[in-house]
Amino acid sequence: MRLKSLQDMFLHELGDIYSAEKQILHALPTMIRSASSGELSAALEEHRQITEDQVDRLEQVFSMLEESPRTSKKCKGMEGLLEEGSEMVHEDADDAARDAGIIAIAQKVEHYEIAAYGTLVAYARLLDQHKAADLLEETLNEEKDADERLTEIAMSVVNISAQEASERPIGHGGSHDSSQRPQPGDGRRI
Repeated sequence: MRLKSLQDMFLHELGDIYSAEKQILHALPTMIRSASSGELSAALEEHRQITEDQVDRLEQVFSMLEESPRTSKKCKGMEGLLEEGSEMVHEDADDAARDAGIIAIAQKVEHYEIAAYGTLVAYARLLDQHKAADLLEETLNEEKDADERLTEIAMSVVNISAQEASERPIGHGGSHDSSQRPQPGDGRRI
């Protein structure tokens, strides 16, 4: 498809994000199963359900434009992010560290989607496709909400658990007495 106009770019980018969302739907079950944090698993499962609605919305937009999403090419950007995610969940890692990695990948995915949907909303408004823009903006807001929720889970639970795990001496299963750690000004190296 030769891209000659903003309308062409709009359709091209719609196809790209449609492919991305389908790939995400395929990858999320593995991420959900790999997460050890109940809160993270629940957030990912909730987003999997929301993603199904987002795919439906994209299909509505294609229908409004009298186009078919099946002509879309595979989104290589999302393919790369999800390949990175697959590698992360299969790493030899402590549960908390793996969860931190899953959140990092999930947020990379969210940021990709936020950029894509932001662009699509702008294109739709310029093309006077206001119903399409409204549907796409609904999805954009859901992606922003998902990113914020992942940040909250990371900062309140997962990253703290991963840090605490890293502070335990190797070979010691119990908790580490933080008073034994070097402190600023005590002459020991941090």
